[in-house]
Amino acid sequence: MTRYLKALRNGLAVFGVVLGTALVCALPRSAVWRIGRLSGWLGYYLSPTAQRVAKANLIVAFGSTLTESQRNKIARESLQNVVSTLVMLFWAARLNPRSFRKYVEIDPESWRRFQDAQEHGKGVICVSLHYGDWELLGLSMALLGVRLTVAAQQTGIAGLDRLLRFCRSRTGNRVVAERRSLPSLAQALRRKGYPTIVNDLNARRHSGEWVRFFGLPVYNHPTVGTLAVMTGAPIMYGLAHPLGKGRVRLEWAEISYSLTGDRNQDVHRINQACMDFAEQVIRRRPEWWHWCYRRWKRRSTEEPGRYPYYSKFFDSTPRSEAVARGR
Repeated sequence: MTRYLKALRNGLAVFGVVLGTALVCALPRSAVWRIGRLSGWLGYYLSPTAQRVAKANLIVAFGSTLTESQRNKIARESLQNVVSTLVMLFWAARLNPRSFRKYVEIDPESWRRFQDAQEHGKGVICVSLHYGDWELLGLSMALLGVRLTVAAQQTGIAGLDRLLRFCRSRTGNRVVAERRSLPSLAQALRRKGYPTIVNDLNARRHSGEWVRFFGLPVYNHPTVGTLAVMTGAPIMYGLAHPLGKGRVRLEWAEISYSLTGDRNQDVHRINQACMDFAEQVIRRRPEWWHWCYRRWKRRSTEEPGRYPYYSKFFDSTPRSEAVARGR
C-alpha cells in the first residue's frame, strides 16, 4: 500500500510541476524571477531545517566573522536565489537564439579565453557550481554554439526527471544521469565536445575523494580530475553572476594544471584546484551559493570537530580493503 501511496504522491507532484510550468511560461521572465524570489523567502521562514542547515554551514565557512543577522540575511537570500533559479529553469521553453541575449551579458575577455581553449582541439572540460543562475549558464552555452554533455543528479521521481531533462536540453544540450556518467563524459571529450560537471556535489559512497573546502575535507566526486588526466583537455570554470530580474552576466576562468605522471596525485591536485576556485567565488558573494545543501554530510574524522551538526563519520576505505583489514 505504501508503494502505491508513494507513486500517487509522486504523480501529483509531477502534475503540479507540469501545471506550474505551463503557467510560468505564460509570464515575462522578470515576473517569474519575482515569483521565485518570493517563494524562496516564504520557504526560508517555513522551513526551520533549511535555516538550521544554512546557518550551520555559514558557521563552518566564516566562523565568528559574521553576525547572526548577517548569517540570516545570507541564508535567506541564498534560498531565494536557488528557488528563483529552479523556477526560471521551467521558463526555459521560451529561450531561443534571439531572445536569450535580453537576459544574458557575456564577459568578452573571458569568452575569448574560452574560445582559445577550444583551439587546443581536445574538447573542453566545463565546470560550474550551484552559484547564481547556473541553469541559465548551461542553457546559454548551447545558444552560443557550445553544446554541452551535462551530468545531472536524479531526483528519483521518473516524471520529474524527464521534465528536468527536457528543460535542460531545450536549447541543444545533452543531459546524462550523474550516476555512472564518466563513460558518456569521456566520449564527449573524444569527440572534441564539452563534458560538463557541477563540481560542488557530494560523491556517492565509495566513489569520491576527500578535498578541502572552507578548511574542512568534503567527499567530492573526482570526475573533473579524472577526465583531465585521461585526455589533457583544458578546464574552463563557468559562472553566471545575477544582475537582477532574471538577468545574468556570464564569465569563464581557466583552471590551469600540469601532469606529473602520478595519476592519483594529479587527479587530486586538479580537483583541489577546482574546489579552491569555487571557494574563492563563494567568498566574494556568499548569498549566491546554495547554503541549504548538506555539503559536509560526510566527515573524515570520528570526532565532529568543526563539522556541522548533520555530519556523520564516513570511512571511505574501499570495501575490499576494509574486508581485508577485518572492518
